[in-house]
Amino acid sequence: MNSPSTRARSPLAPRRRGFTLVELLVVIVIIAILIALLLPAINGAVRTAKVAAASAEINQIAQALAQFKAQYGVDPPSRIVLSETGNYSPAYLGNTLAPLGPRSVSYLRRIWPKMTLSTTGPLSASQIPGGWYDFNGDNKAPTIANGLLTSGQIHVLDGAECLVFFLGGLPGIVDGAYTTTGFSKNPSNPAINSNITPLGANRSSPTFEFRPGRLNDNYPVFANGTTGNGFPEYSDNLSASGTPQPFVYFSSYEGAGYDPDDVNYAEEGALKDGTVVNATWAATGQPSSGIGSIFFNEVNGSFAPNPYTNGAPIVSTGNTVNPEYINKNSFQIISAGIDGQFGPGGGYKANATDPLVFNAAAAMPVNLAPSMRQREQDNVTNFKGGRLD
Repeated sequence: MNSPSTRARSPLAPRRRGFTLVELLVVIVIIAILIALLLPAINGAVRTAKVAAASAEINQIAQALAQFKAQYGVDPPSRIVLSETGNYSPAYLGNTLAPLGPRSVSYLRRIWPKMTLSTTGPLSASQIPGGWYDFNGDNKAPTIANGLLTSGQIHVLDGAECLVFFLGGLPGIVDGAYTTTGFSKNPSNPAINSNITPLGANRSSPTFEFRPGRLNDNYPVFANGTTGNGFPEYSDNLSASGTPQPFVYFSSYEGAGYDPDDVNYAEEGALKDGTVVNATWAATGQPSSGIGSIFFNEVNGSFAPNPYTNGAPIVSTGNTVNPEYINKNSFQIISAGIDGQFGPGGGYKANATDPLVFNAAAAMPVNLAPSMRQREQDNVTNFKGGRLD
């Protein structure tokens, strides 16, 4: 009798076999179809999560701005000139920056009342603790002649930079990355020892903890291709490609009105806004610094982005009437969204069929196609949870 191990297999016993090439191809095709069906849903979920995170972070920044106002009695300005010599006289600032001087001095005095600032001429180095205001932390003292601060660095901060500067403090660099170092507790000089990190007993902590890896100095962009002025912006971490875009900030100046020129990135190309730029700054590609330009309509324009209003401009008998700004007594924070494009900004009607007034010619400045406003669909702001659309 044969053992089981030597017994011949029955012709009817099933035989083991592998997948045929056709079966493998069918399985691969099915898997590919499933992946193709799932990817949009996965990508959509990832985008939704990112937008939700950006919206939550905007809310946190808004809370930090409220904390700043509770401490200093005022919202930060969204464009300011900082003179390291404390001299804000028109002759010192020059024709381009002189209009920004009074507003800058007014806010600096309200935030730090004991700072020594002059609107008439140079100060003595002995009038400023530490000898000067080292706003950018480069430890380079201004020129002193006969005991007077006769020349030094002048910095212009836009709305994105003001957000980081006032909430985070003076800029510093640790391990090659930007960080924020708070302000000096010396009430007469918030910038004293600004190049010293980490924070010590003589320095205040930032009002908002900006993540160093998302602090970038990408603006302004100069004609020669160089970027940055030593004051970083805070990336929204949403842009899918290209240069990370920052959260931009517009102040209403306590209800006095928004200034569209507070952030000028010229995303849509050069638009007429009535700003005068002197020849020296124009040659270097420095952004315009005009004050109080008219909010854009079909006649006048301001570079993107712009603060939002509660509707489109209305044209009647040759005159243009602009609606009220959203958050007219506080501020606006704007993210460019996944596409990294702010769009021109302007009228926004919440809960409307066409909230961004895509097809209204009256809502657009000269030489700007209405389709440009579609770039704003994925923008995230502090006045609309999630995307604008």
